[in-house]
Amino acid sequence: MDLATFVAEKLKQESDNLKQLRARNANFGFIQQLDEPIKKITYASEKNVDWLLSDFILSETQNGSDKLLDLKEDVVDPIIAFLNGSQSKIFVEGLKWLRSNELNIDYASGDAADLYRSVEQLANDPNIFRKINKFKPAMAELCEKMDFIVQSEQKSALESVEQIHTRIIGSDEYRNATPSAQTEVESELNRIAERVRNTTFIFTMRKTVNELKNAIHPQLINKLSAALEPQSALADDARIEVEESAGEGIPETRQAEPARVAVSFTAINRPRTKDALETTEDVDDFLDAYRRELIAAIRNGKKILL
Repeated sequence: MDLATFVAEKLKQESDNLKQLRARNANFGFIQQLDEPIKKITYASEKNVDWLLSDFILSETQNGSDKLLDLKEDVVDPIIAFLNGSQSKIFVEGLKWLRSNELNIDYASGDAADLYRSVEQLANDPNIFRKINKFKPAMAELCEKMDFIVQSEQKSALESVEQIHTRIIGSDEYRNATPSAQTEVESELNRIAERVRNTTFIFTMRKTVNELKNAIHPQLINKLSAALEPQSALADDARIEVEESAGEGIPETRQAEPARVAVSFTAINRPRTKDALETTEDVDDFLDAYRRELIAAIRNGKKILL
C-alpha cells in the first residue's frame, strides 16, 4: 500500500468515525461544530493521489493537513474529550433538569427566572464543551433557588389541604356521618395531600388545592351529609315529627327542611354591575347585587362554604 492510499483510507476512516459520533450525539447543539471538520476531512479523503502527495501537505492549502490538524486540536479533540469524560454527564443531567423544571419557571421569582434563562442560554452555547466549568456552578445555584421555591410552594399547598381537612372533621356533617363515610372522606383528603407531596410541579400543586377548595370540599360535605349515623337520623326524625296541638287547619307534623347542598363561595355568580368599580356608589351597587346572589343561593337550599 503506497503512502497516498494509506493517508486516504485514514482520512475516510476518521470522517466515518466523526459522522457516527455526530449522529450519536445529535441532541447536543454543540455537536454541529463537527460539521466543518467532517466536511474537510471527507473532501481530502476523496482527492486523488497527486493532490494528497502535493497540495495536501502545503500550509496554504485550504483543506490541507495543517488546517485539518488545527481543527483536530481546536474542535475535534476537545469535543471527544468532553463526550468521553465526566463533564458530559454533568451536562446531560443539567439539560434533563432544565427540561423537567421548565414548567416551574413561570411561578419562580425574578432572580430564579433570570438565572434559569442564563443557564439555558449557556447550555445552548455552541462552545459549551469549553465552558462546562461555568455551567456546573450556575446549575448548582439554580437548583438551590428552585428547590427552595418548590418546597415553599409545597408547604403552602399542604397547609391549605390541612386547613380544609380540619374544617371538614370539625363540621356537623362529619360528626353526624357514619364511620364508613368519615373514613372515605379522610382517605380522599389523605390522597390529595399525598398528591401534593409527590409532585414537583407548582402548577399541579396549585391546581390540586384549587380543585379541593372549589369542588372537592363541597362534594365531601355533601357526601357526609347524605350519610347520617342512625342515631342522628332518628334524632332528626324526632324533630321532624313534632306534634302540633294548635287548632283546626294546622298539620299534625312539621316537615323538616331538606339538607342543604354545600357549594363553594366561588360557585356563586359574581354580578357584573359595571366594567370597573371607581366610586363608593359603584362598590355599594356591586355589594348589594352580590348580596342578592348569596341570599338567592341560600333560599335555593345552598350552604355556601367560605
